[in-house]
Amino acid sequence: MTHHLNSNISPKVASVVDRLIEKKPNDRYQNWSDVRKDLQAATSNVGNNKEYVNILLQKKLNLDLRNKEDLTKKQIEAEKIQRRRDILSYQFEQAIKRPIVELVNQLNATLRSDESVKLTQTSNKGDFSLKLPFNGKEVNIWFSEIDESDFREYSKETMWGDNVKSITKPSLKGRPVMAWGAIEASNGRGLNILLVESEDDEYGDWYILENSDNGLSRNQNRRETPFAFKRQELRKEIFHVGVMHIYNMRAKLLSTDSLIRFITQAL
Repeated sequence: MTHHLNSNISPKVASVVDRLIEKKPNDRYQNWSDVRKDLQAATSNVGNNKEYVNILLQKKLNLDLRNKEDLTKKQIEAEKIQRRRDILSYQFEQAIKRPIVELVNQLNATLRSDESVKLTQTSNKGDFSLKLPFNGKEVNIWFSEIDESDFREYSKETMWGDNVKSITKPSLKGRPVMAWGAIEASNGRGLNILLVESEDDEYGDWYILENSDNGLSRNQNRRETPFAFKRQELRKEIFHVGVMHIYNMRAKLLSTDSLIRFITQAL
């Protein structure tokens, strides 16, 4: 919110009022004696340079207000980022990790203690990963928040011959992608997972992307089907979902059953 100063009151009085209504209680006056002291000081500017002192005080007050507004904007942006990461963490825990933990717990209940399976997780500022080893095989899952490095930048020429840069954010079915990742098996098979903005709430909708080569591909080293794109590939291929391309990419809603079935078949 932008603050406007009343030119009918002195800058010193304005600074007292501004401090009285600070957002954080610790930044306000802690007692009325300090308020009285500063108001009394506001009336002490009676010398020959009163006009110039007021000008300098006004400049200081304007700068203080701009600094506070800049700080508020940064705090709001930081809160938005943290809220988004909290949502990603919650969604990853509920939709991906929790079903796998249930599978591991049920499996371990049937194994000897020295054969127990251990699911390991790492996370850092919007990036999450899981590793599940079993019987000499392994499934790795990574999931990352979309950032500017995932945007596609391209130039297009206007009717006047000027080149204009344009940026496109990853999307699926016309909705922005919040985060994406992959479920990768040691046998080369895999699925991509995407959390897409929802029309109903801020938590988003989960999709899986099943990828395979088709007849248009000239790649002689065909991958196991389905396969997961690495992040660098995904940045390009996400824009080809649903169109004729060298890959068949089928997007469908993620279900717990499809997640666990794929992991079970991969191990």
